[in-house]
Amino acid sequence: EDFDEPPNDPATTLQREKVSLNEEDFEDARSDLSDSLVSAGEPHEATAEEPSSHGTQVVGGPAENQDGSSSKNNTGDGEKLNCAGSKVSTGEEQQQSKEDGRLDEERVGEAEAFKAEGNQLYSSGQFEEAEEKYTCAVNTVPSEHPHRAIYLANRAACRLQAEQYDLVIEDCTECLEINPTYTKALLRRAQAYEKTDKLEYACEDLQKVVEMDPSNLAAAKSHARLEPLMKEQRDKMKDEMIGKLKDLGNSLLGNFGLSLDNFQAKQDPSTGSYSINFQQ
Repeated sequence: EDFDEPPNDPATTLQREKVSLNEEDFEDARSDLSDSLVSAGEPHEATAEEPSSHGTQVVGGPAENQDGSSSKNNTGDGEKLNCAGSKVSTGEEQQQSKEDGRLDEERVGEAEAFKAEGNQLYSSGQFEEAEEKYTCAVNTVPSEHPHRAIYLANRAACRLQAEQYDLVIEDCTECLEINPTYTKALLRRAQAYEKTDKLEYACEDLQKVVEMDPSNLAAAKSHARLEPLMKEQRDKMKDEMIGKLKDLGNSLLGNFGLSLDNFQAKQDPSTGSYSINFQQ
């Protein structure tokens, strides 16, 4: 033999046999050949309905539509989609949404009742008791609910009467985070800033009120009154800072027998820049 063949190969044995077969014998021989191939350990082809050798994949994959898209309605993460590709809301989710909305309405109703009691107490001059009612209203509604801005501004009014200016600033600042255009909160915070000698911040709040509501004469008058005081305060703070820096410089230069008086700053009128001249 001039080529190698597997020993005892049934296929080779059958091929070597030269016999005359009629049609019936040919069918028997082909059947015997197929059985011999299987018994020799040769794999047979899997049909389209059979799983692969690992048993984890069906030949041909999932059925597809005419446009090539999968006929399944689920995404990879298991969420169901409708025909438009949007997430399907289950009955349980819809029920939970209704319950949450009903709960929010109940909370707002309770908060409004607290506010009404607070308004009555405030009108009668009972500011501390009114503050407690407004606090209950603040704590009842969700943190970003628009009604919460009203409750915070009302509580700030009570605290302004009690001269709790830092707390007024906190309430108004939180209120303005919910509703930046709440002018009453800006006015009350401006009053608290003025009382705590933060005139620049007070002027900023008053300026915002005038820009949003030019007809607010009280805000315009307060701004006109505070603006020159704010500038005076700013100049005073600047002089104090320069004085502190000068003292620091003299303490350092004193180690060398010098002081800032040995240095003279001269401004160039054409450019506005300064030059430093040393004088012994």
